[in-house]
Amino acid sequence: MQNKNRVAAIIVAAGKGTRMGSEMPKQYMTIAGKTILDTTLYKFEKTNDIHEIILVINKDDKEFVKDQIFPFYDNISHVVAGGKTRTESVYQGIKKVRNCNIVLIHDG
Repeated sequence: MQNKNRVAAIIVAAGKGTRMGSEMPKQYMTIAGKTILDTTLYKFEKTNDIHEIILVINKDDKEFVKDQIFPFYDNISHVVAGGKTRTESVYQGIKKVRNCNIVLIHDG
């Protein structure tokens, strides 16, 4: 029997890294030659069980993500600006979900 579920993943990567005391948000920090966000997106894109990826970012990072992240991933359906809180950011991502009956929320 074929599974009819369609799964969306909302990757919340809108933080500024203030708790870490870093100039760079942690999602853009590099570990083993890849940013944390790249590692996360790669894992979600690699699985056939995820049909749609919605990336929620800080509005100030839109150009960087458009140029340096978005072109390398095929399953990102939307890149949206997050809100002032994680809850608001998740909500912005949920508003973009289309034709999926399961939604995963992951901190990117």
